[in-house]
Amino acid sequence: MGDTNDERVRERILAPAIPPRLAAFERVVFEFARPRTVIVTTPNREYNMRFETLPAGRLRYRDNRFEWTRAEFEAWTRGVAKRLGYDVRFLTVGPEDAEVGAPTQMGVLSNGRP
Repeated sequence: MGDTNDERVRERILAPAIPPRLAAFERVVFEFARPRTVIVTTPNREYNMRFETLPAGRLRYRDNRFEWTRAEFEAWTRGVAKRLGYDVRFLTVGPEDAEVGAPTQMGVLSNGRP
């Protein structure tokens, strides 16, 4: 961190946000702060069905306003990358289920800046 203007973005920032605020988040992080690498993780909503104690349709954490499917997260992340000059790669976090993927999804965005 220090003077390099690099930042860390944690899942607890995105999930409690509401979609209309995502545009402001994108501008602040990717356009103005413009760190070399941003790592974004978020719950995979599709995986929630594997949690036996989580009622259908419920979100994992009380303060989450939404959780994305894999397709929704990839669409948002690819859109941010394309609009704001980042490359993106996707990784999974946790055991991967053949049907619903991993419990957590990760996007690693890099802008190639030294």
